[in-house]
Amino acid sequence: MHIHVGLTALEGDVLDQRHRSWDIARGPGETLEAAMAMIDDLLVANGDSPLWGIAIGVPGPVDFATGRPVVPPIMPGWDGFDVRGAFERRYGAPAWVDNDVNLLAFSERARRREQRPDLLYCKVGTGIGVGLLSQGRIHRGANGAAGDIGHERVRDSEEACRCGKVGCLEAVAGGWALVRDAEAAMTAGTATTLRGGDGPLTAEQIARAAEDGDALAVSLVRSSARTVGAALASLVNMFNPAVIVLGGAVGAGAGDVFLAEVRHQIAELAQPLATRDLDVEQSLGDVREPLRGGAEMLREQLFDATFARWFTEGRPRLEVLRDRAARISA
Repeated sequence: MHIHVGLTALEGDVLDQRHRSWDIARGPGETLEAAMAMIDDLLVANGDSPLWGIAIGVPGPVDFATGRPVVPPIMPGWDGFDVRGAFERRYGAPAWVDNDVNLLAFSERARRREQRPDLLYCKVGTGIGVGLLSQGRIHRGANGAAGDIGHERVRDSEEACRCGKVGCLEAVAGGWALVRDAEAAMTAGTATTLRGGDGPLTAEQIARAAEDGDALAVSLVRSSARTVGAALASLVNMFNPAVIVLGGAVGAGAGDVFLAEVRHQIAELAQPLATRDLDVEQSLGDVREPLRGGAEMLREQLFDATFARWFTEGRPRLEVLRDRAARISA
């Protein structure tokens, strides 16, 4: 995993960015301090530009109203942590916290500026999640849990998942499941180019090996794509999107090996009317996508959701915005 921070203009152009590898299981204290140190470096390097807002994406379920993660399976110690408050206290600017795949869906919305797309963004990386756009508006559901298909049950599977349940989609088809299955196959003596190298095996390595034609990697990626494609077919029937975008280390990293199998499964399993005008494509693979998505989400919150609370101040001052919000909710 990683921490990726950036500074954008209001229009969404990425002005500067920083990136580092990170294990989010180190907990919120260390993780947020590391992220804030990177932000501080950005601000110093760019003349301490005034902040109008902060967008934070995390790889787990989020109560958007409070900015707190809710029982995130791969984030021990984060349940209920006041992520939003930590950033607002540090920088004196309003912050919003969302699931990371929603930010990727926002990025696609920004890229398709002239449209109001019905779109699914499916991220298949270490885990699996979906961001939903309906007529250009993000759909989070009543409590922010919409799109969390990674823990949907796969029929006949008894694989143990990191969430504590069994048979979850990501326990069968997620990046960490591919690593598990690849290591088991190599232990059993399966011939593969995946052997060797520095450090532990990763989903990214498996995806690249599949693109290069390694038989074991191709088999694992196709199996993942079949399972993910079947899950997406159900969403296609219910949601009827015009576009599905596949992203993540496996979803985009494995190229046509993954894409072709997902397309096949959706065509086979979804209703003809729902697939008649459906495009299934891969993300651009631009590392700046979540940063642009965060800027898009901030513009929506600043100018659609909260504009009336702060416009007389000339800029979204935290004390005015949060104080009025608290009085309105009371």
